[in-house]
Amino acid sequence: MSKARYLANVVTSTGAISTDALSTVIDGAPSNLNTLNELAAAINDDPSYYTTLNTALSGKVPTSTTLTINGVSYSLDANRTWTVDALPSQIGNSGKYLTTNGTVASWTENSAVASFSAGTTGLTPSTASSGAIVLAGTLNVASGGTNVTTYTTGDILYASATNTLSKLAIGTNGYVLTSNGTIPSWADIPDQPVINSVTPSSFGGAAGTSFTITGTGFHSGATVTFVGSDNTLFVASTTTFDSPTQLTAVTPAAFPISKSPYSITVTQLSGATTTRTALITSGTAPSWTTSSGSIGTFSETASVSVNVVATDPDGGAITYSLISGSLPSGLSLNTSTGNISGTAPLQTVDTTYSFTIRATDVGTNSSDRAFNITILDNIPPSWVTSAGSLGTVWDLSRTGASFTVQATDTQTVTYSVASGSLPAGMSLNSSTGVISGTPNAVASDTTSNFVISASDGSLSDSRSFSITVKAPSSTLYTSGSGTYTTSSGQTTIKATVSGGGGGGSTTSCGGQRYAAGGGGGAAQKTYSGLTPVGGQSYSYSVGAGGTGYNYGGACEPPGGGVGGTSSFGTISGGGGGGGRSGVPGNGYTEVGGSGGSGSGGDVNQTGGNGGAGSGGAVGTRTALAAAVGSYSQGGANSGGTGQGGFVRIEA
Repeated sequence: MSKARYLANVVTSTGAISTDALSTVIDGAPSNLNTLNELAAAINDDPSYYTTLNTALSGKVPTSTTLTINGVSYSLDANRTWTVDALPSQIGNSGKYLTTNGTVASWTENSAVASFSAGTTGLTPSTASSGAIVLAGTLNVASGGTNVTTYTTGDILYASATNTLSKLAIGTNGYVLTSNGTIPSWADIPDQPVINSVTPSSFGGAAGTSFTITGTGFHSGATVTFVGSDNTLFVASTTTFDSPTQLTAVTPAAFPISKSPYSITVTQLSGATTTRTALITSGTAPSWTTSSGSIGTFSETASVSVNVVATDPDGGAITYSLISGSLPSGLSLNTSTGNISGTAPLQTVDTTYSFTIRATDVGTNSSDRAFNITILDNIPPSWVTSAGSLGTVWDLSRTGASFTVQATDTQTVTYSVASGSLPAGMSLNSSTGVISGTPNAVASDTTSNFVISASDGSLSDSRSFSITVKAPSSTLYTSGSGTYTTSSGQTTIKATVSGGGGGGSTTSCGGQRYAAGGGGGAAQKTYSGLTPVGGQSYSYSVGAGGTGYNYGGACEPPGGGVGGTSSFGTISGGGGGGGRSGVPGNGYTEVGGSGGSGSGGDVNQTGGNGGAGSGGAVGTRTALAAAVGSYSQGGANSGGTGQGGFVRIEA
């Protein structure tokens, strides 16, 4: 070995002298280097040997600072060392292997299974290279299992031997579980009777009725008890043993319907018993009053209310139930009354709904009946005209009276009087719904009530109406002024007016002289074609009688006061002239005043002139034309006041 190599072995990369390495060099050095002088000589007695050596070695040290291991690079740190990934601790991880998720290394158990034994459990393990081990088979009794692989509903498990389980299948109905001292089994109950049926199954409830009971296991000496629904016991008056499969029992008393249905209990002499419930109903089945089949046809959306009725010959209450089919949606059955009500459903076509209803009495006796309801894809006409009074016909408006009723439908509607009667003289147009004509005159106000049916050919709806015909009426005004307004139904009115009579006059010039006032004028007019809804108004005014005067000794008196004018609407009656007309008479008489004139009427009348008066006499009264039907009065006796006028309206 050269001296340089020896020295290189004792100097670290930092230039420090490694004691261990130096000892190794010295101990392993050849004999010719066993003295310090020789060592010094070997380094050429160079006191700066470190620097000299470091300089010499610097060219030999690799220049790269990166270390690569299995493709992973590590950088040289400040201490000129490389740090690589640390491994997880090996403590406590014996038998495991090192694995990584690509970032972190960890120890993992080896899941390989070489072999596994299930012992004597009856299970067979699977061999797996990793993961869980699957055990298959039936776990034996000793290991806590049943050793039974299949079961059926009602099976019973029992130990048939030590550490051996077996199953016992469900037994026959009515059997009991018994044992032979070793294992269990099913067995029939000794002396246990079985009831299969009874005849008859319903009766009127009379005492002394015989019933035949069939079944199995009946013994001589067995007794029969009838049991009401409220658990009341009726022990048969006699029980006859006919055979092991038949008994005959007789009812001891009348069986109330309220305790129906009745059950039957058979009791053997041994005390063994059996009971069958609700075998017998008491009383007679309900009888239907409503016939089977259709109980109504209704249009969609119509209000429906129909009844099905059944009665109980025994006088008990009936309950109703729907046992098959279905009612139209929207309809329901009242189980107490049998009423079917509701709103008919919308339909796309005419539909018939069929169903069966059962009537049941308190004894559970029942009777069934089939019915049906048809719902049409249609609705009946809808009334536009409100029910009630169509209006009033006044006596003067009877001619051509007319009223209209109306209903709408997608089909053509026809009208008819379903009940009642129209006013005499009027008729109904079946196509238009117009009620027209001239009602007969009546002595007193008369109201006719009637029902009109509107039909579209398949469905109809009815509505009640009335019309009142008025007796002749009039309104009389004898003073003052105001407004008269027509009433509904008044299409014609007749007005008559008369002016006030003139006042009388008297004078004593040359002897007593008297003169009567003139009569008031009159007019009459019929107003027709008025609006029947009423509300037309007319002004009226009544003229007063003229004032009488007494002129004492005057020989040429001007006469009495003139009567006032009466008016209604467009007609008027002028007042009569008063006293004297201005032409003196002879002796004790004077010519009376002139009569007033009527105008604007269909009939106009001028009042007569006043006649000559006499002492203490009443002035002449002048009648108006008979067509007017009234009159005004002239002036009275000496200085008398004329009679007032009037306005009269007839309807």
